[in-house]
Amino acid sequence: RFDRLLLTMGKWSLLVTFVSALLWLGLQAAVASGRPLTQALNLDTLSGLLSGTQFGRVWEIRLALVALLAGFLFFRDREHDVRDWNALRLEGMLLAGGLMAALAWAGHPAATEGPARSIHLLADTVHMLAAGVWLGGLCPLAVLLRWARRSPDASWTAVAREATRRFSLLGLVGVS
Repeated sequence: RFDRLLLTMGKWSLLVTFVSALLWLGLQAAVASGRPLTQALNLDTLSGLLSGTQFGRVWEIRLALVALLAGFLFFRDREHDVRDWNALRLEGMLLAGGLMAALAWAGHPAATEGPARSIHLLADTVHMLAAGVWLGGLCPLAVLLRWARRSPDASWTAVAREATRRFSLLGLVGVS
C-alpha cells in the first residue's frame, strides 16, 4: 500500500512538473520577446525560443525526460520480483535525477564563460540533485511517520525511527 501511494505521489509530482514547465515556457517567451504573456504565446516566439536558445534546448530535453518518466510511472507493468522492483526505481531515479540536473543548464551557471563555467555547472547540478532528493523525500517521510503513529503494530515505530535517522543523514549529506 505504501509503495502504491509513493507511485501515486510521483505521478502527481510529475504532472505538477509538466504544468510548471508549460508556465515557465510561457513566462520565458514573454520575457524574451518583451511582450505581455498573451501576445508572446505565438508560434514565431515559441519556436524561436525553443530552437534558438539554451533555455529552449534544455526545456525540450526536460520535457523529453518528463515524457519518459511518465511512461515509466503511468504505463509500467507490475513488478514480478525484487529485480523488477529495483529496476523500476533505479530507472525512475535516473530519469528524475536527469530532470533535476538539467535545471542547472537553464540557469545562470550555463551563461558563465571560460573555465569557471564547468565548475558553476557542476556545483549547480549537485545543488539541484541534493535539494531534489531532500525536498522530494519530505512527503514520503511525512506519510511514513503518519502511518507509524497510527499503526497498532510496534514494528512501525522501529521503521519510523530508522527512516528518520536515514533521512537526517541524507539531509546532512545534502547540505554538506
